[in-house]
Amino acid sequence: MNEKKRMKQLDDEDYDVVIASDRNKKAADEKPYRSRSKRTKQPAQPIPEKTKKLLIGLSIGCGAFLLLFILAFVLLAGRLNGDKVYKGVTLNGQSVSGLTAVELQEYIYTRYVRPLENAQVVLEIDAQRKTYAAKDILNMPDTTEVAREIYYTGRTGSALSRLFRIYELAEEPENFTISYTVNSEKFEEILAMTGSQQYITKLDPSFKVEEDRIIFTYGRDGLEINAESLEETFETFALELSENFAQQEVAPGGQFTVKVEPKKTLFRRILKVHILNAIVRGSTDATFEKLSSKELEIIPEIINKYVDEALLDEVLARVNAGDSREETTEEFLLPDDLVIFTEEFYGHVLFRDTLGASSNVNSYEMGMQGEDASQARAHNIRLVVDALDGIILLPGERFSFREMLGEIPTSDFVAAFESYMGFDEPILGGGVSHVSSALYSALCTANVSVEEVQHYTYYPVFGTLGFDAYINVSEQQDLVFTNPYAFPIRIDAAYSGRTVRVKVQGTIYREWDFEGIEKEDIPVTIQPESTVELSNEIISTVNYKSITVKDPSLPAGASSVTVTGITGRTVELYITTTITTEDGEVETKHLIDQVTYQVRDERITVGTGT
Repeated sequence: MNEKKRMKQLDDEDYDVVIASDRNKKAADEKPYRSRSKRTKQPAQPIPEKTKKLLIGLSIGCGAFLLLFILAFVLLAGRLNGDKVYKGVTLNGQSVSGLTAVELQEYIYTRYVRPLENAQVVLEIDAQRKTYAAKDILNMPDTTEVAREIYYTGRTGSALSRLFRIYELAEEPENFTISYTVNSEKFEEILAMTGSQQYITKLDPSFKVEEDRIIFTYGRDGLEINAESLEETFETFALELSENFAQQEVAPGGQFTVKVEPKKTLFRRILKVHILNAIVRGSTDATFEKLSSKELEIIPEIINKYVDEALLDEVLARVNAGDSREETTEEFLLPDDLVIFTEEFYGHVLFRDTLGASSNVNSYEMGMQGEDASQARAHNIRLVVDALDGIILLPGERFSFREMLGEIPTSDFVAAFESYMGFDEPILGGGVSHVSSALYSALCTANVSVEEVQHYTYYPVFGTLGFDAYINVSEQQDLVFTNPYAFPIRIDAAYSGRTVRVKVQGTIYREWDFEGIEKEDIPVTIQPESTVELSNEIISTVNYKSITVKDPSLPAGASSVTVTGITGRTVELYITTTITTEDGEVETKHLIDQVTYQVRDERITVGTGT
């Protein structure tokens, strides 16, 4: 643009000079005509020096421009008509510019065709190998067509469009590719072969629970080679092959490996929880149920299957491994669960052992009316013994002597003297305390804690002093305890030969009860051999006083004991337990209670009458 402005400015400055020059030239051309008109000849005017220089410069510039134009035309014409590939043309990323058509064809043949002559393709699938001729699997490119397309890039169209195309190639190269394709017929053949030889059907593992075992069928993962994945593998191989040939020249007759990875289809694993849910487990020990206060029913045990879960985990690890090519089965045995407390076991041990026992004697003495007082007591004793005998208490069950008496009609009892110092008159149900006292002592020897007990006001004349339990049918005294053991206990009571006998029957577990069972697996504590004895110690005594009462209604000199004096006593009660061990006997003695019996002064009546 600056050059045009400069030329325009130059033209404007010399415009008049140029016009003058043109006129002089025209005048020179018309001179002969003027001679014929006989005009006077005018002398020629000289050209200005400045104009001369300008004309010379223009002549030189035009000549140089023309020369450059001719030179450029010759060069461009030579390039347009050259026989080599233009700059900026590449094949698979490698420049092929500067090659003639013959050299280009030779290059393509050497790089992309010759390496596959007599070459082999090894198809490797899951460690199996199959060899094919490369030319059978891969379709070779048409090298002549590719070379022609490359060579004629920039050689079509007008000269101007070709020049622009050549300039574009130099700025933005154009890449051509040579790639191989898979022979469709051969591909179908390979697909059919792999489908029949390599396909492994997925097999989900299974299990079947039978009466005494589980039968497992191993699972296996499937291997699948489908057309899509195989075709993709071959296409990748062909692409990588052409890219490799583009980087370096490869000698003919080589061997190329195609690895086909079968697609693994995973089977569904067996979960342990599904197996455990399918097996009836959780055996139940035999239990007992009271049908009445004296009747117990043993409910049989329920024996189900035992599952060793650690061993089951090992079997499942094999079944779920998924590496079995053939159908494989494995058996898992289901033995019966170990149940110790069976109906038969309880039939042998329930109420087998005597936990504690006691007795006392219904002594003979004459009552105030001279009758045998023990006979009346015996009647009441038998009523209560019959009610008590055979009572069963389940673990944790509470017993109340008063509630048991409530089941006996009051009218069945008779009045009788109690067997303790200070009996003055008979009471309804006298003698009942013989039974309650025998039960109390038996409970103490059985290590059963008594929750409620009342003692005689004055010391009794039967049993071990201090271990009495006073019950008056007409009052509210009670004897209360709860079965502390994990097994039922039964109270056995009897009366014969004036003797009341009460036993607490239960179970003392011994090692031989669990024969065949490991010691650490025995679910109860094995109790050692032991004996229990009751004893007492009188720690204080209060002697009674004799009080004389004068009675004028009696003749003088007459006297009688109207109130018997009773000595007061305080007694400590002890339980001594002797346990026999391998190292000998171990004896322990502990205080369980302290009982105080009241003192009663003697009253003597002396007559003062006449």
